[in-house]
Amino acid sequence: MTKMALIPTAMSTPRALLVGVELRSISSMLTIHDSLDELEQLANTGGMSVVGRIYQKLSVPNSATYMVQGKLPN
Repeated sequence: MTKMALIPTAMSTPRALLVGVELRSISSMLTIHDSLDELEQLANTGGMSVVGRIYQKLSVPNSATYMVQGKLPN
């Protein structure tokens, strides 16, 4: 008799890394932490698991990557 292998069919939970930029030139009623908290709630509502947060305070965003190069390898 031949043994048959089980094929996993369960879907894994989508993961999200939250990324934010706070511009020094723009004043806001919300802090970057408040904005990322709201984004995390939206991700959780969408069934995602938040695995981390990255944010920067910049004068202007980098037009090619939005964040500076130092944060990209993370």
